Amino acid sequence: VSQSRYAPPCPPDLPAHAHSDCLSFDVYWRGEPLIVETGTSKYGSDSTRQRERGTLAHNTITLTPIEGGYPFDQTQVWGSFRAARKAQPKLITSGSSGNQSLWHWVSASHSGYDWLKANHHRWLGCSEIDSGVSNNQFILIVLDWIQSKSPLGWIHRLHLGPGVICRENQHGWNLEVDNRGSKKNDRENPLRLQLLTYSSDASTSVDNDSWYSPCFGSRHSRLVLTSRRLVGEFNWSEMICTVLTNSDAQFMLNAVS
Repeated sequence: VSQSRYAPPCPPDLPAHAHSDCLSFDVYWRGEPLIVETGTSKYGSDSTRQRERGTLAHNTITLTPIEGGYPFDQTQVWGSFRAARKAQPKLITSGSSGNQSLWHWVSASHSGYDWLKANHHRWLGCSEIDSGVSNNQFILIVLDWIQSKSPLGWIHRLHLGPGVICRENQHGWNLEVDNRGSKKNDRENPLRLQLLTYSSDASTSVDNDSWYSPCFGSRHSRLVLTSRRLVGEFNWSEMICTVLTNSDAQFMLNAVS
């Protein structure tokens, strides 16, 4: 199950609980969180509250100054219940297509980086291919297109569920939900994650610099995959492709002129 957010960050007259999470998504596999945002563990005006509301705590794209400093949130959040310059979704489309391979997809952008003369557009599609056997093939594809007239860097984050095991393979990573009740087939055929980009100088790291808060007062340590690139040029664009599947298929990102 995949959930994607392309709604306003809050009602117009109630910005107090707004998070900077436009175009973020969550994925649950066999009922367990596989890729999921940070959540809310507390209120108050401290660094924990600020971090949980910020863009980096969600599964989306963050733009950052190339000279260093804190990345730019889509929606400006501060204090315990303050929000301004609220990112608004735009160019929203969605649909389904196909017969044997049924695709459900949604596409949107947002206004959160307009003031930086930059734009982030995301297309997310999910398909379950009927293979005629008990374990159908599942594919989730997320395409991120970033455009900027200013010299900015970008950060792409995927926060894994607590207990999700992440092992690097030749083309990306194997993700396994640490669930003793999971089927043997699921453990032997883990989900495979690939992150593809045109930029050869983009880097990806896996660390435990994240937590998951399923309820108030609770924080569970977990892994996060962070890809980043410092661009340092005017009028640039970037395409980032995230592929999650339980098949053995490998994917490539090719430029088309």
